[in-house]
Amino acid sequence: MCGTEAELSDLIPTACASLFKQTYPKGAPFTYWFFGSDALRVLQDENTGKPVYTYAKNGESFPAQKRPYWELWPNLSSRPLGADGPLTLYGEANGEALLHTVLKPSSAAGGGAVRVMPVNPDADGYPGEVSEPAELGAAQVTAATVTAACGLENSSAVVLFGEDRSGPVYWRWDLRLRKVSKPKPVPKAVQGPVTAGFLGYDKVTAGASQVPRRVSRLYAGALEQPFVLTDTGTDVQFTACAAESFLKPLSEHVQQSP
Repeated sequence: MCGTEAELSDLIPTACASLFKQTYPKGAPFTYWFFGSDALRVLQDENTGKPVYTYAKNGESFPAQKRPYWELWPNLSSRPLGADGPLTLYGEANGEALLHTVLKPSSAAGGGAVRVMPVNPDADGYPGEVSEPAELGAAQVTAATVTAACGLENSSAVVLFGEDRSGPVYWRWDLRLRKVSKPKPVPKAVQGPVTAGFLGYDKVTAGASQVPRRVSRLYAGALEQPFVLTDTGTDVQFTACAAESFLKPLSEHVQQSP
C-alpha cells in the first residue's frame, strides 16, 4: 500500500470515547474522536454498530465533519488540550454527559502526573478544572505510561492502557472509589499497545454468556479490535468478539500498490 504520512495519520485515531446524550432525540449515542488536533463527532447505529455521519435535531441536518477541536468547540479556543490534542479521553461513568480528557505531558521529558480536564460537548466544549487524581500518582501511573482509556459497561470504572518495562499493560481505575489496580499484562489476544478505545452501543453475545453485551473497539494504530470488556469488580476480562468495523479498514482509504 502507499499513501503519504499525512494521509495515513488521518486514519489513525489518537483518542476516542462515547457518550449517550439524553438531551438529543431518543438519547443520541455519540462517539467522539481525535486525530491529533482534529476532532470528529459521529453517531453510532445501536443495531449495526456502524457510524452514522449525519444526524438530525429540531428538523435540521448536521453532518459529521472533522476539524480542529477549537473550531468544533469554541470554548476551547485557547487550545487547552494542547496543539496536538489530548493523550486520551473517556466518558463520565456516572452518566453525566461530560468527556474527560487526559492531557499530554507538559514537560519535555514526557513524565509527570496524569492531568484530567472535563469538557462539556453540549456547551461548546466548556472546560472544567484540571485535576491530578492522587490515586493514579500513588499507583505510579503517569502521563508517560498511559496510552489509552476505555469505558466499561455497567461500571464506575474505566480501563487504562499503557506500557511499562514489561510491555503493554492495563489498569482498572474505579472513578467512584478512587482506586487503581496493579498493572497487568494486556492479554495476548489484544494486539498492542492500545492507543485508543471506546465502549460502543451495539451489542453481541460473546463467550459463555448469552446475555447481549456492548462491544468495545480497541485500536492499535490503524488496527481495530472488537472485544467485550467485563468488569469483575477487581479486574477486567477481555473476550474477543465479531462486530462491524466502525472505522474503515486501512485498505479502503489508501491506494493499492500496482
